[in-house]
Amino acid sequence: MDRRSWPWRRKSISDKAPAPTETETDSSASCPSEALTDEQDTTLKSSPKSPEVASKEAQDNSNVKVKVLSERLSSVVSDIRAKDDLVKQHSKVAEEAVLGWEKAENEMASLKAQLNAATVKNATLDGALKECVRQLRRAKEEQDQKVQGALALQSRQWESDKTDLELRVVELKAKLEAKSERSVTSDGDANSRLASLEKENSALKAQLLAKTEELGLRTIEKELNRRAAEAASKQQLESIRKAAKLEAECRKLQATARRPSFSSDLRRTPSSLCTESVTDCQSDCSDSWASALITELDQYKTETRSASLATAVDIGVIDDFLEMEKLASANGAVSRSSNYAEDTGGQLVKLEEKARKLVADKDKALHEAQRELRACRHRAMVAEERSAEMQRQLNLVNGERHAMEAEMQDAERKRNDLECRLELAHGEITSLLDKGRILEERLDSEKALTLELAAKYQQMDALESETKQLRAQLESDARKYSDKITLLERRLTEKCRAVEALEAKVKGAEIELELAGQEIVSFQKKVRSLEQQDKALSVESAKRCRDLQALEAERDELRSQLQAANSDVFALNEKVNMLEETLEKREPFIAELESQLKSAQAEIKSLKENAGQLEMKLETQKNLSSAYITALDASEAQKKKMTNQFELKEKEAEESHRKIYLLEEQILKERAESSEFAAQCHDLKQELCSRAPVHQPKPMEVQPMASTDLHITKVNFTVSLYYRNQVW
Repeated sequence: MDRRSWPWRRKSISDKAPAPTETETDSSASCPSEALTDEQDTTLKSSPKSPEVASKEAQDNSNVKVKVLSERLSSVVSDIRAKDDLVKQHSKVAEEAVLGWEKAENEMASLKAQLNAATVKNATLDGALKECVRQLRRAKEEQDQKVQGALALQSRQWESDKTDLELRVVELKAKLEAKSERSVTSDGDANSRLASLEKENSALKAQLLAKTEELGLRTIEKELNRRAAEAASKQQLESIRKAAKLEAECRKLQATARRPSFSSDLRRTPSSLCTESVTDCQSDCSDSWASALITELDQYKTETRSASLATAVDIGVIDDFLEMEKLASANGAVSRSSNYAEDTGGQLVKLEEKARKLVADKDKALHEAQRELRACRHRAMVAEERSAEMQRQLNLVNGERHAMEAEMQDAERKRNDLECRLELAHGEITSLLDKGRILEERLDSEKALTLELAAKYQQMDALESETKQLRAQLESDARKYSDKITLLERRLTEKCRAVEALEAKVKGAEIELELAGQEIVSFQKKVRSLEQQDKALSVESAKRCRDLQALEAERDELRSQLQAANSDVFALNEKVNMLEETLEKREPFIAELESQLKSAQAEIKSLKENAGQLEMKLETQKNLSSAYITALDASEAQKKKMTNQFELKEKEAEESHRKIYLLEEQILKERAESSEFAAQCHDLKQELCSRAPVHQPKPMEVQPMASTDLHITKVNFTVSLYYRNQVW
């Protein structure tokens, strides 16, 4: 009850603490005020003066007294504030002491709870240890029985399996020796055949490389010939265009020659009219020439045969133009009638027929050349496909050979594996015997472990007695601490009562300050007494601090003791865990023994199965050797077929080379003919250019013009236009 009422009392202390400080300040300030009043009384008594002067001096003295009293009050207030601060500090110290005491109580309660929990844990651990020891004893007995039974069974099975395996090993060794002799003979024959096949394959590969190089060269030659043919075709197209232009001009000349009436009219007209008609004809010729060029180009793009006809027309036009010039030069002004037109028409018809025949022959030759080129390309593609098929077949043969070699190597590896397995079986049998011995040794070691566990159990009993002693010590320490706590509580109650008395005194000091300054002396005495009490309180607070420190030291000691007890409990837990782990470790050991028994049985079964598989593999090897011989015979037959196919391909390639050579000769001939045509055209142009200035009319003379002169002027004008267009 006292502890709970303490915070309310603390507030009253903090509220009512300033009272004694004011009394002290008043008492300290009362001494000089009394001295001043005594001096003033002495001065009044010693100096008899008039009443006015006395009244003035009384007023001055009263003012001085007021000032002095105000100063004293200010000093008293400052002292009171300082005392308030001291009281607050003391109250804070008391609060901290109470809080420390409460914390110590809480810690003691927690320590008691931990002790109770530790005792409960120790009791449970004791029961668990006893149960673990019982289980260990039972598990040891069961393990001993199981191990003895397993060892007896294993020893019997191993002896029976040893005899069976030794007999089978002897039989397998005899079979392996017989089959190894057979395999050596078959391996020698197979190696010789493989060597011969490898040599043939290398020779065929060399031939294939040579053929591929030849085919590459031939393809390059074909591409060059194709490019040359394209260039020649372009030149022919240009010559065709030029010839088409000349043909259009010749047709215009023929049309003008067939108009005799127009020529007679021209003779009668003056030279000015002739010049106008010449210019009109020239404009008409230029327009018709441009339109003819456009139409012929469209026809050449749409139809390929029109180009061949154009070549024939070009040749006919060139011949017609030459004959026209010859006739013009031979006849001159004599042949102006219709006979000239009929002769030229007949010659033109003949020339057109010749040109058509030449064009047809050239078309046939071109079609035949194209067909032969296509056939050559097709044959080359077929040859390439056949060579690819040959390479595929060779790759298949090589793959089969490698597969057979891999199978032979696998058979040898399997034989070696079987031998190794037999050796491993012997080693495993010896290792199993060693394991039996090791198990016996382990049984002996386990017996020693049981003795050690019994000793450890005795140690656990000693530890239990030690824990009981520790519990008794902890209980005694707890009792001591509880007694100390009760003493501290009593001291705190006494101090609280002293603080309450101080509060009552502070209230009385406040009342005395309100009455007046007459009791300042008494207040000073009380202040001194309060200072002494403060000193006593400070001493008591120091003592309390020391007591708290002692309590903290005792608390630390209790904590260390608890930690030691916890460490002992932890050690006991570890020992229990160790015992459990030993049990868990022995369980997998037993499981391992059982698994080893099962694995030994499985190995014996696997050895039996491997022996049967070896017998099956030997039979399969016999069958594979016969199949390998048949495959070698088939590969030899395929190689013969491949050689025959190579010879046929070589013959076809030679024939294609001959045809390509003939085509190249034909192309060269056509190029020579085209160059001759171009030279003739160039000569004709030169002749026309040389004749042009001779037949030009004089500017001032007015004479009638013949029809031949008109034709020549028109031809010269068209040729000049043609050259200008070429220049542009």
